[in-house]
Amino acid sequence: MKVKVLVVLILTTASLFAQTSLTTIDEIVNFSLENSSDSIRSKITLENSEDNVESYIKLDETKVSFNSSFKEDGTNSFISSLNIPVIDQLSVNGSFDNNLNGEIGVSINPLSHNKNVTLSEVEYDLALLNYKNSIDSTSKNTIDKALSWMVGKKSLDLLEKEAYRYESLYSDNKDRYENGSITLDELQDSLINWSNARKKLLDQKQSFYTLESSLYSQLGATKEDVVIEILEIEELQVLIEQLKTMVENGSGDYFKNSNYLQSVINEEKAMLNYNAIWVYDPDVSFSAKLGITENGVVEDSFTASVGFTLGLDNINKSEKDSAKEEYLLSVKDKELKLNAAKLDFEMSKDLVESSSLESEITRYEYEQTKILLSEAEILYDAGEYSELELLAAELALQQAHNNLFTILKNEYLNLIDYLKYF
Repeated sequence: MKVKVLVVLILTTASLFAQTSLTTIDEIVNFSLENSSDSIRSKITLENSEDNVESYIKLDETKVSFNSSFKEDGTNSFISSLNIPVIDQLSVNGSFDNNLNGEIGVSINPLSHNKNVTLSEVEYDLALLNYKNSIDSTSKNTIDKALSWMVGKKSLDLLEKEAYRYESLYSDNKDRYENGSITLDELQDSLINWSNARKKLLDQKQSFYTLESSLYSQLGATKEDVVIEILEIEELQVLIEQLKTMVENGSGDYFKNSNYLQSVINEEKAMLNYNAIWVYDPDVSFSAKLGITENGVVEDSFTASVGFTLGLDNINKSEKDSAKEEYLLSVKDKELKLNAAKLDFEMSKDLVESSSLESEITRYEYEQTKILLSEAEILYDAGEYSELELLAAELALQQAHNNLFTILKNEYLNLIDYLKYF
């Protein structure tokens, strides 16, 4: 029994401290989307807008009533009624008592115009666009922060190695100075190098902690909850090639700019609102009723009526003028957003091309640094290079590696921005 209890405790403890391992960009982004408050809020807004659209289709204004009364002699009676708005201008109604006597009828309001029905569809389009924008924004911010964190971690590792190597070199130089192999100035130079390396390391640690805090805040998690693996250059290059293929196989269009699309929806909304407001808004109604019993239609029970109403509260000139101003402003805003979309599209295209060229140049520099390190190792083995010179060549290669990763990160983010137009 004690063994079983111990096993349960071990398994429970392990599950409590289990960490989620995120090994790819997709896993990092999906984790962030699941915990993003902005994405969750925009999704709720979208669902509410969808419900508003569907509610009109389902005739949510249908009314059913039931009234019952009791008398002193112990008898009771009831009347039930039903009103179904088939469309905005037509409704069917009826009422029955406990003896199945009652009436059925129709009501027609030819001038009725409920702008909420159409506007709810526009609100849904706007909510859908905002939801997509929220997903795109959260995804890009997460990728940016994740890759920036990886760059920061690579830089931190480089500076830690640099500080350690300079510390070791200073320790060796102290022995050499005591043996008379080097001068005091050379010893002091190695101490200064170590001191500078430690300061650079301290500064990078502060910068890295800021990047790390920003990333985990974006993920809505802590380091105890999530472990993130750092991508290699080859993995990042694969992701870039995938996006380039999408660009080559697609067709970009500045009309797909999210700000422009939002202005189009806003213009449509303003136009619908303007058209739905009538300067004179009279109420005209036609209704007809027919009496029925359990035996059928009551003879001579058909009645019809016509109504017309125009009150002072039905005159909406100021509201109409205000709606017109809103519509004209939305038209102007759409034109401005279109011009901005054209510029953003061209700028995004230029950034992709320039970052691709910069990646090629940086990769060439990285390959050349590899060659220089190989030559430095040969010279060091031949006694023609000092340990400090070899260290400089090793650090230069790692720095070139980090530079390439940074440039690839920028190219990847630029491609993500550009693909919004596809």
